[in-house]
Amino acid sequence: RMIAALSLAIGCVGGGDSAPPEADTADTAIDLSAWELDAGLDMVRVASGSFVMGSPPDEVGRMIPEGLEGSQYDREVPHSVNLTRALSVLKIEVSRGLFADLMGDDPSTSTTCSSPACPVETVTWSQAAAFANALSAGAGVEGCYVCQTTDGVVFCDGPADPYGCAGYRLPTEAEWEYAARAGVTGSFPGNGDLVSEQDIDDCGTGLILDN
Repeated sequence: RMIAALSLAIGCVGGGDSAPPEADTADTAIDLSAWELDAGLDMVRVASGSFVMGSPPDEVGRMIPEGLEGSQYDREVPHSVNLTRALSVLKIEVSRGLFADLMGDDPSTSTTCSSPACPVETVTWSQAAAFANALSAGAGVEGCYVCQTTDGVVFCDGPADPYGCAGYRLPTEAEWEYAARAGVTGSFPGNGDLVSEQDIDDCGTGLILDN
């Protein structure tokens, strides 16, 4: 099982550099649907399949290391990815309320969207992993991450094999982009590309899509 990367996964332009996972075609997801409904988790099943990850060189807002276009460091280079396993992801971002219920506090700092239904933000990777472990504990399955807290700060490792654990985990870059694209090729989930660089630095309301 996996959770779609909280609100940390929201960005202006998709991308990433992740090779096809080395996995067989068996689907090891366990049936937690009843518990998920009780916990308020709206999960969406995504079938396995192939897609082109990354973005074309002429896409507005494409992010590459300066002076390294076309090199091995260009994480946006389009490349084929084959996901051999189906996956389940949350339909929407993890809410501030759900995060606080499981973790005891809400680290979010936004004042423009501050209700419990708003996406949680200002979350580190380790905090996201600890949240996934808390979901696993609530469901009565073994967590995917090894976490420890030092001076009030949580640090997590793993999983070494994301396909070998029964609990909830964060999706890989390839899994997230595959789910977010939902079969389309635009810069944004739901399709559509930027018309210009307008407000691209902060994903402001002035962004204009071509659809």
